[in-house]
Amino acid sequence: MAISIKFTKFDNTPWGFRLAGGSDFPQPLTVLRVTEGSLAECMGLKVGDVVARLNDQSISGLTHGQAHEALIHAGNNFILGVHR
Repeated sequence: MAISIKFTKFDNTPWGFRLAGGSDFPQPLTVLRVTEGSLAECMGLKVGDVVARLNDQSISGLTHGQAHEALIHAGNNFILGVHR
């Protein structure tokens, strides 16, 4: 099932999730960890979610490093499209 999760924060609080995979690995960009009580958990992100989109752009073809940079540049407001 594909869903969109909106991320918003107003300070430098960490999002509280870790990704694994990317086009340079044998698995897609996948949520490896969600910290208990974190913003990511509160917004509904779950371990095992496969990240396919950042805002309106596909990121499924990006390397792990490129996806990390794209998330940093997205700032404090973005939407992740995930497959669950």
